[in-house]
Amino acid sequence: KIKISNEKLSQRFVYLAHTYELMDTFEKVFTFMKEHKYSEEQISSFKAKNGLNWKSDEDLPSGWTFAIVSTERQGKLKRFMDPKGKFWNSSAQAIKNCFASDPNGEEVQQMRNYLMKKEDWFQTEFLPEGWILRQKRSEKGFYFLNSIYEKFNTTKAMYEHLKANNYGEEAISKFENNYKKL
Repeated sequence: KIKISNEKLSQRFVYLAHTYELMDTFEKVFTFMKEHKYSEEQISSFKAKNGLNWKSDEDLPSGWTFAIVSTERQGKLKRFMDPKGKFWNSSAQAIKNCFASDPNGEEVQQMRNYLMKKEDWFQTEFLPEGWILRQKRSEKGFYFLNSIYEKFNTTKAMYEHLKANNYGEEAISKFENNYKKL
């Protein structure tokens, strides 16, 4: 189905099952396929036909896949799909979802390890415990994820969060006085 909105052309798909049930998201299709005992091969085949080359990675949690998409503005980006068929636009969104579902679960730790191993996130003693950061690719500065996986796109936003959540001036000055060493 093609619809025009704001003078831009966009595509939206609706899927029709053999039971004549309409589904408008991958997540609904995956749920339907699993409930109706479709094989993993059939589900993988369906994934492959959506236009993206979904790949698994041994470092991702079980059932998670990723695809590389090209965008005009940001170049090549990685998208993620969870085992239920829900899309996540970044690894930061994916880990935040894992944390929201089960903060102490194995999936969170596996996703965190993936971020650090494959996405260039790292820990430093200059941030509070549990925080990680990544160097921005297109400009100076860092992205930050706190211990509950909220993302901060600027150092200023990270400092404001530290202040608002009573981490104290010491936490701010610790990073401010040392980040150039990273």
